[in-house]
Amino acid sequence: MFLGQRLRSAGIADPNIAGVVYESSVLEFDPNSPLYRTDTTIEGINGGTDVNSGVTLTIARAQATPSSVNLNDLIELVTETVSGSPFGRRTYIRLKKEIDRDGTSFTAVDDLDTVEFEISCVSRVSTFVALNFFKLKSPTETKYFLVQLEIRDINDNPPIFVNAPYTASVDESAPVGTTVYSGISATDLDAGSNKEIEFAIVAGDGSINDGSTKFLLPKKSRGEIVVRQPLDFESVRSYTLNISATDTASNPADRRQATTTIIISVNDVDDLGPRFVYTGCVEVDNVCFNPTYSTSVTSGSTGGVLVFNPVPANSSNPNVVNIVAEDRDTLNAPINFAIQQKYVRTLPTGYQNRFQVTTQQVSGSANQYQAIVTQTSPFNRSQVSELELFIEARETLTNRYSNRATIKMTIAAVNNDSDVNSCDINRNSPKFPVPMYIVNIREGNYTKEHQLMLEVSATDGDENQVGGILFDIQGVSNNGAGKFSLKSNGQTGKISIVCIGKIVGGDHYLIMLRAFDRDMTDSSRRQLRSSTAVLELATFCPKLTRTVAKR
Repeated sequence: MFLGQRLRSAGIADPNIAGVVYESSVLEFDPNSPLYRTDTTIEGINGGTDVNSGVTLTIARAQATPSSVNLNDLIELVTETVSGSPFGRRTYIRLKKEIDRDGTSFTAVDDLDTVEFEISCVSRVSTFVALNFFKLKSPTETKYFLVQLEIRDINDNPPIFVNAPYTASVDESAPVGTTVYSGISATDLDAGSNKEIEFAIVAGDGSINDGSTKFLLPKKSRGEIVVRQPLDFESVRSYTLNISATDTASNPADRRQATTTIIISVNDVDDLGPRFVYTGCVEVDNVCFNPTYSTSVTSGSTGGVLVFNPVPANSSNPNVVNIVAEDRDTLNAPINFAIQQKYVRTLPTGYQNRFQVTTQQVSGSANQYQAIVTQTSPFNRSQVSELELFIEARETLTNRYSNRATIKMTIAAVNNDSDVNSCDINRNSPKFPVPMYIVNIREGNYTKEHQLMLEVSATDGDENQVGGILFDIQGVSNNGAGKFSLKSNGQTGKISIVCIGKIVGGDHYLIMLRAFDRDMTDSSRRQLRSSTAVLELATFCPKLTRTVAKR
């Protein structure tokens, strides 16, 4: 009746019966499903007990049976008809209700991987007493089968992030490949491949703070974030990343996923120089392009502290401005003003020693500083009637970035000035018809065949336009200094601006053009008067057209 079974009393350590069932939830459990029963290979026992044969099967606790398991509440013995069986019937172990293998902690301590118990088999010998009558005697033999019932995992738990959501920070100067954060982790209550986790960055919403293209998760098995593209604090100060954790269940349809976020703050570093601040200046990327101020001193006198007007004049405050600069970074680096040292200090040259420049912090401001410019020696208007003084604002931090401003100065005559002939004095600066020109140019390479962009003119109020009007380019934004030049057309007071370099569609340039005159008489050779205009240049790509042949 008991085929192929071994007895516990024989001292064999291995179980006599090894079976497998699967864990389930309340909603998924079905007692008739083959997932929740296993074969004992015990044959001929009907429903666990066969009265006619005098054999009784009973489930009993073993020494290794978990204390948390109530065997009678969890499992039962059932008999099913099996074709090909010598007795036609076989006993199965079947779950009576759902069972959770995973426990509540992420360690294996409370996992219910195996339930060990015993099946006792008690047989009684029947004795013939009379015709067709048998009498069952007291039990004469008991056998035990050790059972190890494996509870197999199903992927019924999603990953859970540890200590999420996350925050991190990175310097804007961090090179591509720099590790930003390596503490992303997740765990899973399941087992095997259902417990193994892969991380990924989820595509974002495309907003300015979407970091899905700025950062990279190079290895799926590690929660490590690295820099993918250069960062700029002044453009974006923080990014949000959505991170997914997905288990690796063998069937992709069964895989479970969880998501969380990490907010990455971008730290400002000292990578930008100071900027001059006044309303009305021509700005490129929120920085005054060629900041310029004007002032006037009287011939023969020491003017003391100079007073300035903005160039171009500001309609809301056309009279007086201070020369103020601030750090473009949020580090609020202290700024010091001085007369420019490396390049030309004044035009005409040689007048820098007649000025003194000091610095004071703007009252009530944490990052703005003011230049105090004092005239220390007098000027003679017969020697110079106009002057340009170049000052620089320089940070005092390690990088010591700087920016330059121009002070246009007029040397005014005193009321009774009679040392010069009014017919000979160069009293007026050249003037452009408009302060700004806007030009569009098609993209292309004009290094060989130069492209005429614009012809500009300037006029002078002096008689005979003493010395004539000359032009030069003071500066070009977007590193375009070598792409443009001036070409004389032979006419006084006119000049052509030409492109001599390669222009790419979408480029944008600001060109500061100066018109100036020089009195070429011996008595006034050092005089210089000038005026500036801004040329705004936008480039565009040529449109492609397709010609359809007529049939």
